[in-house]
Amino acid sequence: MGDRLEIGIIHGSRWGAGLKCCSYLKEKFSSLGHDVKVTSVSETDPKTYTLPDILIISTPVYMSFSRMKVRRAAKAIAARGGGRAFAVLQTGGTEKIQRDRISLIMERQGWKRTAPTIKVLVS
Repeated sequence: MGDRLEIGIIHGSRWGAGLKCCSYLKEKFSSLGHDVKVTSVSETDPKTYTLPDILIISTPVYMSFSRMKVRRAAKAIAARGGGRAFAVLQTGGTEKIQRDRISLIMERQGWKRTAPTIKVLVS
């Protein structure tokens, strides 16, 4: 068996898209022999959460409350340490400003953005 790999997701109102993305990544990494665990960061107290190997931030579209929730969680996680990989998950028509704000928060804390925005279409 390969290394243990933890994928964390910060999600707001579009948890379905985040779950779809995490399921895809879990399947891919598992096929490479990794032991994969997927955790919802949004449903865990960020102060007690262990930092994941890969952090996916699912930017919500509709509710301003959810956007604030995601941004607060991103700040709390980012402040715990840098050097890990993260990606921003775009669901549908998410505003570019929101993605850029979250990316800036993470990069200031030393996290590395691994790739352009991951786009997941949810029907």
